[in-house]
Amino acid sequence: MREIAPEQRHVLNALFANFKPFPALAEMVLEGLPGKAIADDSDPPRCAGAVTGHYAAFAGDASAPGAAELVGSISHLDWGALIGDSEWMALGRQILSSARSSKRNAFSSDDLDVGRLMALRDGVDAGAEIKAVDVELADRMVDEVSPYCLGVFDSSEEFLQFGFGYCALIDGRVAAAATSAFASSKSVEIQITTAPEFRNRGLATSVSAAVILHSLDAGLDPQWSTSNPVSYRLAERLGYVPAEPYEWLSFGG
Repeated sequence: MREIAPEQRHVLNALFANFKPFPALAEMVLEGLPGKAIADDSDPPRCAGAVTGHYAAFAGDASAPGAAELVGSISHLDWGALIGDSEWMALGRQILSSARSSKRNAFSSDDLDVGRLMALRDGVDAGAEIKAVDVELADRMVDEVSPYCLGVFDSSEEFLQFGFGYCALIDGRVAAAATSAFASSKSVEIQITTAPEFRNRGLATSVSAAVILHSLDAGLDPQWSTSNPVSYRLAERLGYVPAEPYEWLSFGG
């Protein structure tokens, strides 16, 4: 197994060319952004992984001699998610302790309506203010909502260097946040978190619409996937259309 330097990660593009689940993850790593790329020792590589945060996407030949070593290299994570085709799922179940499969629902952004999204963004709960995330708000949303608001990024500064987000403020408190969990030059994977005491007030809808509009304006595909029924309904409200579900493997934790 070898780690591929950021400037050489393009050698893995062919392996991930048809990678559909969580595409922003693989795109981000292959572009040399935060995360690491690993591959077997063959030249050219027969199989590879794109790893960032707690997530790992695998592509190529899962029966290649180096494939098991690639999967084993993420087994140290206290919690992790493996994403790949059915052969990689089967390999992951063999190697990763406490591995369990689950389905995620993917959505298509093809039919998103800008006018509808603007109305949803601007129809925010009375007394709430929607603001773009800066360094101060990034730090505050971690403290006041959830540390997961930064996605796979290690700090507020790194998050804002490569990603973006919007917060809903109520009485000066960060009540909800929609952010780019993964971000590449082509797409973002959106995540939403609302503080428990501010739920059921439509804040998630407004901040999500703001992030989607920002993505579209920047020429990015705003991707959405979930295993949560509440998030599923929110996606439909925003104008996403359900697409083919996919499987991922979680382990540890």
